[in-house]
This record gives sequence, structure tokens and C-alpha cells, in this order.
Amino acid sequence: MKQRFLIVGAESLIGSALRDHWRQSGHEVTGTYLEGAEKAPHRLRLDLREPPQHWPSLPDSDATILCSGITNLDACRREPAASQLVNVTRILDLIRCLHGRTGLLLFLSSNLVFDGSRPHRQATDPVCPQTEYGRQKAAVESGLSQQAVLWAIVRLTKVMHSRFALLQQWHASLRARRPIRPFSDFVCAPIPLNLVVNGLARVAERQQTGIWQLSASRDITYADMTRHMATAFHLDDPLIQPVESRFVYQAEHVPLHTTLDPTRAVQELGLMMPTPEETLASVYPGLLSESQSHDAECDRTSDSTH
Repeated sequence: MKQRFLIVGAESLIGSALRDHWRQSGHEVTGTYLEGAEKAPHRLRLDLREPPQHWPSLPDSDATILCSGITNLDACRREPAASQLVNVTRILDLIRCLHGRTGLLLFLSSNLVFDGSRPHRQATDPVCPQTEYGRQKAAVESGLSQQAVLWAIVRLTKVMHSRFALLQQWHASLRARRPIRPFSDFVCAPIPLNLVVNGLARVAERQQTGIWQLSASRDITYADMTRHMATAFHLDDPLIQPVESRFVYQAEHVPLHTTLDPTRAVQELGLMMPTPEETLASVYPGLLSESQSHDAECDRTSDSTH
């Protein structure tokens, strides 16, 4: 059955992937963008830095997915007031504006609503964020749960894809036989973008309420991610020179664990949670394709100069 969806932040990584998924499935999708002609079909300009009276009229929908916001942890830490305006105040304003206009309100959240002191955090565990970004996500979770609307929260661990900047930088450096210095004390529980899209789509299409968590089965260090990459691409392992983050980077907080308990998503949505290595292997073909395209472009540029 054809459904109508509104994606707030359709230019974002997750928003654009979800938009394409639904359009290919024959659903009607309207997206909001920071830049875009308001008269374009199913495309609305919405800047959450602006007050609600400057926002466009939003369409009725079966579900609204809130993908927009400032996601850079350093940016949130450096400018807490500005980021809180966008990530908390305006998101809650938007939720109120959508009251009665949408079936389900789905908010994307993060493992950073927890402090990372224990692995596989339960959805029912009290939140205990240690970063500004995590505090902002927790504030919206609390505000959304107090609204008289159908709501869902999907907490995500690190979303991995072939255009993930750090993966591209590591791969390019190793291919060029340049040393890399990944953090030995940073961990993540990487999940592939397609798993996130499938999970969000199932929650929205089925109008499934409550808290959902998507997570890899365990954590992996950034250093071990680079070793896995080196093995997969037959690159030189000695070029990998792990360092502790405290020597080069003053992190706001370094969690010991980032995993979440995804049992509900596995049992009720039929999703399979990957190991970190399975996630990495799933994005390598796209990463290799990106590298080959870059090499071809460099070749064409080089040829044109002779």
C-alpha cells in the first residue's frame, strides 16, 4: 500500500538514503532541505536556525522522520547554545507544529545518550550522556516522549558507508604507502547504512512506537578497523601506527563501550545485527569503487595537461 512520508533533513546521509529507498518502493516522499525551491514537487526549504513562523507549511503524512540537525560532536561542544537551538529547541518546536499532521514521529538518536561505561545498554536504562551532543539527543528523547503523539526513537551506533571520510583517508594513505595513526583507545560498533534504512523504513511503515536500538554485536577499536582494512586490500600493515587519543586530541569524552542491546529490533523487525568486520566488509566494494573513480579522474586530469 502506498504511504506518504515526510523526511526532515532529506539532504543528510540517512535522510537521502531513506528518501531514495521509499521512492523506489513507490511511496510518496516529501523532503525538507536547507537549500531548495519551495515550488519544486515534494521539496521544501526548511532551516531550523530560523523561527517557526518562517517555516513552510508541512504536508500531512503517515510518518515523519526527523533526520535534521548538527551532528558534529566538536561543533556541539564548541557552540552549545547554537547547536542546542537547532538540535533541541527547534526540533521540539517542529514536533509541536506536526501535531495532528502526521501519524508517527520518528526521531534519530544515538548511543551517546549513555556514558559508555557498560556494553549493550538496554533501551530501558536511564540515560547518562557525557557529551553535549548526547545531552541534546537525550533532551529531545525526553521531550518527544512527553508529547501526546505517536512516537518512535531509533538509537544508532556508528553508521558506516563507503563515503565515510575517515575510511577514505585511511585507504588513500595506505594505498600511497603513507603511515596512518589511528586511535587505539577509540571504539565504535559500526553498522551499515542499508541496515539503518531498512530499520527506519520498517518502524515507520508499520507505525511501530517506542525505543528501538541498532548496533553491531560488539565494539572494535579504530586501530583494529585499519588492520582489517589493510588485510582486506592487501596493504602494508607496518604503515599502521596506533596512538592514544590523549596525545593528539582532547576528546570531550572517550566511552569504553558504544554497543546497544538490539534485541527488540532483531525479534520484532527481523533485522540481523552484524559484527564490526561484517559491516566493514560490506562497505569495502563501494570504497574501492570510489578510489577507482578518483584514480580515473586524476588520470584524465593528468592527460589533459600534456
